[in-house]
This record gives sequence, C-alpha cells and structure tokens, in this order.
Amino acid sequence: MAIKTTFINTFVEYDKYGPSKKTDFDVAFNVMMAMLNALAAYVNSVALGDASKIVLSGFEPTKEAYQPAQPLENPTSCTIKRSENAGEIIVNIAPLNNYGVVNYGCICVEGKELDGVSIINGQLVMPEGGPSVRYDLNKSKRKVFSGLKVGVVYYFYVYAINSVSVSPLSIAQKLMAA
Repeated sequence: MAIKTTFINTFVEYDKYGPSKKTDFDVAFNVMMAMLNALAAYVNSVALGDASKIVLSGFEPTKEAYQPAQPLENPTSCTIKRSENAGEIIVNIAPLNNYGVVNYGCICVEGKELDGVSIINGQLVMPEGGPSVRYDLNKSKRKVFSGLKVGVVYYFYVYAINSVSVSPLSIAQKLMAA
C-alpha cells in the first residue's frame, strides 16, 4: 500500500503545485508502473491466458493468446488486366489471411510458361537458358509490369512470403500485352 499511497500523494502535489513537483511524481509513477508490470506478469503466469482468472485478479485481458505465424499456402487468387498504357499489365493479388504479416512477389515470363522452376528453402531456382523473366519484389499486393512487348503473351506467377515460409508459386496465368 505504501507505493499506492506515495503515488496518490505525489499526484495530488503535482496537480496542486505544478511543474515543481513533476520529478517526484515521475519517480512515483515509474515505481507504480514497475510494480503493476511485475504483478501483471505474475497474474499471467498463474492464469496462463485464462481471461476469467485475469479479470478476477483485477486486470483486463489485453489481447487474445499469441498465435505464431503459419507456413503459407499457395496463393490461388489474383486478377491480371491490361492498363490503359501500351505494354503495361497490372496484377492484383488477393490477400492471404491469418498468416501474420505477408508480403507478395510476382514473376512475369515472356512468351512461354516456366518449366522446371521451383522455390527451395526460400530460393527461386530457374532452369538455365529459359525465357526472359521479370520480377516485382515490392511488398504490395498490386504489381505493375510496364515496357512489355505489345502482341506477346506473358505468364504470371505469384507467391507470398511471411516470417515462417515462402509459398509455392501459383499456377501460371497468361495475358497478351496490348
């Protein structure tokens, strides 16, 4: 109770006398917060995430139980369309949910599908002597490929990356640049 009483008294003095009592209030505040943090850690170790035990202890649960990021599945949904600019194609990737923070990548292949490409241990393995390939490595779900050859068919593969894994490549989708 001494910590609580000291905190209340210094708060009243700070409220009454202003900045001249701020240092005393800051010290009492830090002592009170350290005590509450230690008590919260103890309650959490006893309650093991049980919200009712946490509430009965006088605390409020701040979040649900920690859920680690899961390995990613294969991205299956994206839309590919031509933009109004000649030789430009836009790929919009549908988000993968419940995997933590996810970033997205896209591979654009000129003229034919990739044969023998894979992602092994997070590394993209390409066959030798393959077609011309472009990568969009920005973290967003929207990818813009410009400067493409008009009249050529392009194949697009998308993938996702989180803190746990790199997804497999999606099935190729194709579109002719115009």
